[in-house]
Amino acid sequence: MIETLNKHHETVNYVGIDGIRIYHNTKADNFPPHWHKEAEIIMPLSNHYDIKVGLSGKIHSIYENDIIIIPPGEMHTIFAPPYGERLIINISFNTYINLKGLGVLINTLSPYKIIRQKDNPKLSSQLQDYLLQIETEYNKKDLFCDASIHSHFSRFLVTLGRANVINTQQITQKAEYKAQYAEKFADVCCYINEHCTEVLDIEDAASHIGFSKFHFCRLFKEFVGCTFHNYLINCQLLHAQRLISSPSIPITEVALQSGFTSLTTFNRTFKKKKHCTPTEYRRMLKQQHS
Repeated sequence: MIETLNKHHETVNYVGIDGIRIYHNTKADNFPPHWHKEAEIIMPLSNHYDIKVGLSGKIHSIYENDIIIIPPGEMHTIFAPPYGERLIINISFNTYINLKGLGVLINTLSPYKIIRQKDNPKLSSQLQDYLLQIETEYNKKDLFCDASIHSHFSRFLVTLGRANVINTQQITQKAEYKAQYAEKFADVCCYINEHCTEVLDIEDAASHIGFSKFHFCRLFKEFVGCTFHNYLINCQLLHAQRLISSPSIPITEVALQSGFTSLTTFNRTFKKKKHCTPTEYRRMLKQQHS
């Protein structure tokens, strides 16, 4: 299924519709450690799939009608059973990252998100329906399939995002504060998205919603799913990826415009998260579009 692999980097070859590639896979093929600039969504339809995110991460078994979302740039390895069927979707987040709520959600998916049918059958069923509708539209390849796919995937993300807010509201013990806290952390994530290219520290973010640094640190990871530092870095790297796609902007300028104070720090951080240097990433983008 991997058509173009350069070391660990997979180039997703779009067919007919830019930004999305769908595989209805029944082959018992394992896939070596690889990453791509698109997100990957896997939903087994029969039997299971074993997936490891990162080079030394835990292996997760994804069962029938479970869903795993692997964000762009995450190294992952896939182990297939002798038989089975699964839906695999590679999709670009570029269309959705600048939409206020969806941008917040996307930045909280790293390093992966698993939706278990046994844990939340209602949410799992809703998300399954959206993915199957996306597959149906993808196979039509008519004049309106592109718009329909974006519509269904936006609903997929909105449904997942709203479910996340409901879940995080259960963290605080007093019911009257649940919605207030969830709203505050959604607001601060939007604030970080908008100011990630500036000099922004944890005190600034805490002050934005009127929290002390200690109170903010304690609750941020619970509500958002990662630390403030990791969320900020993810925002900066997403911004940098968009700039890198423009060949006229020097890499040094990409680093500075993305909020990094030095090229060395930018190169080290980018390679750690994306498994290649910014220059190598730009070269791969150029090859993909040549």
